[in-house]
Amino acid sequence: MNLDDLVGKIVVLDGGVLIGLALGERIFNKVKKYIMNELIDAVTHRLAIIELLYILCRRKSIEVAKKKLAYLIASGYISIMPLDIFTEEIAIIKCERRLSIADCCTLGIAQKLGGVALFAKLEKELAEEIKKKPFGCEIAMIKEDKIISK
Repeated sequence: MNLDDLVGKIVVLDGGVLIGLALGERIFNKVKKYIMNELIDAVTHRLAIIELLYILCRRKSIEVAKKKLAYLIASGYISIMPLDIFTEEIAIIKCERRLSIADCCTLGIAQKLGGVALFAKLEKELAEEIKKKPFGCEIAMIKEDKIISK
């Protein structure tokens, strides 16, 4: 499976994806096209937004980071999900897995919504957890251009 299989699905964007989109990195163009043409139902969460802000602040400036966030919100293309309705799913993943809380949020929301968790790339920790036990959702990586079935 590859990223073309995202079409028609709920896709939960991790912070790394938001950062890549905000920086205009070419590898994210396909996902940007899917979002702008509303071929996927793109959602994210507050921890991913925090990652976007602090990374853009470090790489550019806080002014640039705030401007990019304002554009993202104003576009209406990506919904920001409230974490309180996903608390239990996120906590269970964090309890069972050695992953960052932000990654657990992405995965927990994807599981609860029956969607796909979309990461910029397959990090070592996530790869190890996938080998141990499958997640309750599909996981996709942009740089690897693949989807791992649940």
